[in-house]
Amino acid sequence: MDRILKSKIHEIKGSLLNPSSVNTSLLAGTLGEILFLFYYAEEFKDEETKNFADKLLDKVLEKIQKQRGTYLYSDGLSGFGWLMIHLKEKKFIDIDIEYMFEDLDENFEKSVDYLIKNNDLDFLHGAIGIGFFYLKRDNGLVRNRILKKIICSINESAIIVGKHAKWASYDYEKKEFDNTKVNMGLAHGVPSILSFLVNCARQRIHSEITIPLITKSADYILDNQLEQNAYNCHFPFYIDSEPLRSRMGWCYGDMGVCSALWKSGVFLENRRILDRVIEIMDDNVLREDLRLNMVNDAGLCHGTGGVAVIFQRMYYNTGRKNYAKAADFWYNKTLEKGNRPTGLAGYESCYSATKEQLNLKKFVANNGFVEGEMKWASSRGFLDGISGIGLALLSRLNKRNMVWDEALLIS
Repeated sequence: MDRILKSKIHEIKGSLLNPSSVNTSLLAGTLGEILFLFYYAEEFKDEETKNFADKLLDKVLEKIQKQRGTYLYSDGLSGFGWLMIHLKEKKFIDIDIEYMFEDLDENFEKSVDYLIKNNDLDFLHGAIGIGFFYLKRDNGLVRNRILKKIICSINESAIIVGKHAKWASYDYEKKEFDNTKVNMGLAHGVPSILSFLVNCARQRIHSEITIPLITKSADYILDNQLEQNAYNCHFPFYIDSEPLRSRMGWCYGDMGVCSALWKSGVFLENRRILDRVIEIMDDNVLREDLRLNMVNDAGLCHGTGGVAVIFQRMYYNTGRKNYAKAADFWYNKTLEKGNRPTGLAGYESCYSATKEQLNLKKFVANNGFVEGEMKWASSRGFLDGISGIGLALLSRLNKRNMVWDEALLIS
């Protein structure tokens, strides 16, 4: 596999060297490209690509100086900040991070206050994403104050019933929270809150709040599993009166949920949680029908690349060889997906073709592809494009190339 793998990685790098407009998005734009290019340069000892990545980063810095944009993780300064710290930790760049951001702390805090006021705790687009960045910061009082606000908001908005903790799902159509519906995706739901709380507790930040919530939310997730034989999965998209089977992917479904549960089990030293995660992942090893599991493209978000990376991380976590074998199955599927004639490096991403929110029932009933309502398009990005696919493939080549998965709460 390695020969084909390297060939595709080189092809992705070649596509990203072609000029494109510069933006400040980590998940969908230039920052994801920079992340891949630095990892590529290290793996292949390619000084020319490193210089290209340095210059591209300079262009992003120039753009931010002219127009700061949002403070969110997905497309704003929190995502940019996480990237800069990560690149410095990897010794790809040498820069004073705190000097770069110290004048922006007040605006970050105002953004957190606004998001908390609206009860927006989303990882990608809300307060938790900013908190994720501040967990990496070194600036003492401001860092602690912002994290305390986010943790207290999580605690105050939690719905506690007995030994369970959950958070209401936001209904984007009605533009209000629905207390009868709970999002179960790592991208936007209870698993992302659980994962963030574990990251806080690891640093002993407000452990009196975080540890009880970790225990209660992990129990809530585990006690709300579906019957695997009936649904072909253990966790639905949402927990509500009519749960729907979920896809295989990072964003929703068993893979992302198990990533969060594993972190909580390790932190709590809870063998019951860890053993249950292994049982669920063992079931997922057998799920190889892409269409049935609603896997259309190769991206990290909801494609083969994200599934491969999570199986590989679980192999490193457990040493279980069936996960390594499953990872290789999904890496091979990722390579096979790179054959679209009009795609960048042969890859295109599958999107909703309308501005209306996708009808989830129809989506599931059609195994993840609704004719006339889905479209294919090229993407250079990290979350659903070739930058993320390239990072996934690089991770298969060398374990040291995988620490970037922290960006998606996988490690």
